[in-house]
Amino acid sequence: MHNNDKQRKRGRFWLYAPMVLVAVIAATWSFAWFFVRDKAVEIIDAQLAREAARGRVWTCADRNIAGFPFRLVVSCSSLVLQQGRVSLTLGPTQLIGQIYNPRHVIVEAVGPLHFNNGVVTIGGSWTKLEASISGVRRDGFDRASLVTTQSSFTVDGLPAGAFEIAMQSSDLQIRPTPDVPQSDRSFDIALAIQGGKQAELDQWTSDQEPLQIDGAFTLSKVPFPPAHHPLLTLENWREAGGMLTIAKFDMRKGGRLLTLNGAFKIDDAHRPETTLKIAQANFSELLLRAASGGDLRAKVLKPLSPVPPDAAKGVTVPMPIKILDGEVRVAGFKTPARVLPLY
Repeated sequence: MHNNDKQRKRGRFWLYAPMVLVAVIAATWSFAWFFVRDKAVEIIDAQLAREAARGRVWTCADRNIAGFPFRLVVSCSSLVLQQGRVSLTLGPTQLIGQIYNPRHVIVEAVGPLHFNNGVVTIGGSWTKLEASISGVRRDGFDRASLVTTQSSFTVDGLPAGAFEIAMQSSDLQIRPTPDVPQSDRSFDIALAIQGGKQAELDQWTSDQEPLQIDGAFTLSKVPFPPAHHPLLTLENWREAGGMLTIAKFDMRKGGRLLTLNGAFKIDDAHRPETTLKIAQANFSELLLRAASGGDLRAKVLKPLSPVPPDAAKGVTVPMPIKILDGEVRVAGFKTPARVLPLY
């Protein structure tokens, strides 16, 4: 009987042990989640205080932290950034982090977007906007992305006037340039736009075909943090020796195709300085206008001649175009065109 009692006790132990272990793990995980949540609140409040000390005031209305058991979800009924004359407003916004991977952060935002810096006003709406940042650390990140679907943006306050652009989808990817010192603040950028629509562009190209863009760039000497005004940020970038390298830029619209690569910077007189190689199909009218010094503002462009949708097959041989000291040279020949300062 004594042996039988021991066997029954051992049997009951193995029967209940898994349930006890699960209960202990659940209790430990719950404690850990609430501990991490409290630490997250401290980190968020400290970061907001640091931002306010730098002149950037963030307001997260009706802030709430949820997501138990595997996520931390910081939600705001609206998110507002105020820095001097610069203001940015988003609708309901969520910042999502995984408990098991806190260095990966996802941001989901609902429109509308309102941006104003005292000069330029931007409004935006979309059916989906998601940003993702992985490898987050105090001095940077490993990769960032911004994806939108069915988006529409209006821009007002630019010299060329107001315009609106809509896109079926857009995908922006950013990463620090590999094998480049962090002090260079160099970033690789990939951009893809599908189904773009812009009324003035449709009128100018004499078709209603959607715009497709595929680009790959490297931007060096990025000012961080940015200045309170875009032009001051641009000037800081110029003074630091910043350069935009265009590895690829393909723009297709119906039977028209423009592809280019090269490098761009700003000279001491605030004029563009660039060396490009451009190949095109059915954009020759535009290039001839540019070479002759014609007005290329969207509001005054004469519509191009219509072309069939399959006309983009005849891409020209890449042609070098150089802008230096305000002069434009095409294939080594000086043109009458002159480039004015950007600001």
